Amino acid sequence: MRGAGHRPGRRVVVAVVAALTTACTAPPPAAEVPAPPPPPPVTGAPGPAVSGPTTLRVGLGPAPASIDPRLVIDDAGELVARALHEGLVDLVPGGGVAPAGAETWRTSADGTEIRFRLRRATFHDGRPVTARDHAAALLAALDPSRPPYGREGILAGLRGAVVVAEDGTRTAGGPDDVLAAGGVEVRGTWDLVLRLTAPDPGFLHALTDVSLVPLPPGRDEAGAEGPPVGNGPFRLLEPPGDDAFLRLVAVPDHHRAPRVAELLLQFHPDDLDGRQRWEALAAGRLQVAELPPARRDDALAVLGPARPVPPGPTAGHHVRTEAAVYAYAFDTTVAPYDDVRLRRALAAAVDRGAAAAAAGPAAVPAARLLPPGLLADGDAVAACPHCVRDPAIAAELFAAWVADADPVLPLPVTLSVPRRADHAAVAEAVAAALEDVLDVRVTLRALDPEGLTRAVAAGEAALFRPSLRSGVGGAAAASSLLDPAFRATAPRPVAGTGWGDADSDALLDRLRGGSDPGAAAALDAALTGEAVVLPLVWLERDLAVAPGVRGFALDPTGRWWPERVALG
Repeated sequence: MRGAGHRPGRRVVVAVVAALTTACTAPPPAAEVPAPPPPPPVTGAPGPAVSGPTTLRVGLGPAPASIDPRLVIDDAGELVARALHEGLVDLVPGGGVAPAGAETWRTSADGTEIRFRLRRATFHDGRPVTARDHAAALLAALDPSRPPYGREGILAGLRGAVVVAEDGTRTAGGPDDVLAAGGVEVRGTWDLVLRLTAPDPGFLHALTDVSLVPLPPGRDEAGAEGPPVGNGPFRLLEPPGDDAFLRLVAVPDHHRAPRVAELLLQFHPDDLDGRQRWEALAAGRLQVAELPPARRDDALAVLGPARPVPPGPTAGHHVRTEAAVYAYAFDTTVAPYDDVRLRRALAAAVDRGAAAAAAGPAAVPAARLLPPGLLADGDAVAACPHCVRDPAIAAELFAAWVADADPVLPLPVTLSVPRRADHAAVAEAVAAALEDVLDVRVTLRALDPEGLTRAVAAGEAALFRPSLRSGVGGAAAASSLLDPAFRATAPRPVAGTGWGDADSDALLDRLRGGSDPGAAAALDAALTGEAVVLPLVWLERDLAVAPGVRGFALDPTGRWWPERVALG
């Protein structure tokens, strides 16, 4: 086995997977039991594919930054990536997990081995989708030097995904570590075995993350030339053009055959107030439109609020908050941020309203860490005095810390953020608020995604912008957002704050297993109360669905399923 520090490139990963044989090199598996039956039929389940020229027209804001499933960073990109691709399993309305690329699976009696049997499916170019393709996608996500950046924690439960040294230090294992430990094994063309270090009730939900979908050989490198080739219910009719629209057509023989023949996504980068999209929907030129909050009153007045009327939520106005939070986090193991008084002082000085204004018209100040919809009914997060802007409290906490620490003032504060204009705008608003209230001098450090991941892993980014976005929906969304980013026993490249203990990990375990509905609120209160993380902004999204649309279903995370939608 190579050392944990070695990070093979994607082509090496594919070659290693290709060399696997059907011989089992791991210990004999435990007795097997069938996987639970698929969930009951869900609201808005897709019917037969249509043969007519029906087109579902969707109006969105700016074109996605990327439609590569490993690089999506916005809602539009995820919508396209999920329409074009599918992984082993998929989320369905209601939050359950159902077969997708895998037709069936069986879980061992001790819960640590899952054997997937793939359906006989092909990529859109006709090549078969094999176990080797799925294995390559999973292994690539475990390499922090390759996209998807910062997502290796999704598969932390696989054997070999965490390497423990003799001194107890835990680091993220690479693809070769997982292969050597038997965490991923290809058994012929259609069978894939995944082995876990311990039973994990949230693992199947983790596999629904869009970054884990397979790509055909030759397209598995980021930046590969040509339009993406997927295995999902839609395929691209033509390569992306001038960012005005994307046209996808149904794959009629797909096991999730769409109920419309075509999906036309129209982008409106200059329609900041949503007037163009709203007028197009009102005139019947769009069936679904993503609108800014400025058009909320118009949509409610004309369409009314969406109601869960059989056969499910369809026409009407939908409002939801993304299952994500724009926040900054501290490395609590590094001075001076190992002192909670300084962290709280900075938290009380932050102007979340200014940050929301810098983030755009859909942004609202974050009142806590988890956005609405990810807490259980009746949950309440305990309020803390520094969780809202209060210059007096900020100055008092800062003065108490200065009296003991005797630092050189103004205190230098370096804020590490991704290199992009929208991140810079938020960072500048935060820096201005901090310098206005406290005796600090803020320096902004813009890094590319790989560089930021490496800086956090090396302990060189003491105040940084983490990626806190749920990769999955349904009941697992809150767990996906918090775990493993704040797990004390997670490797440093995955959890860069150094915060937590056995008690907080136990809360994460209960949240992941769904056995403690109050665990999310308790974790939220602890993380904000100790100012480990500074929640800044939530993003609201309004979706207007025209009359005549059937089968539209919206997950609390904001995901919807275009292949389930029918017209007329």
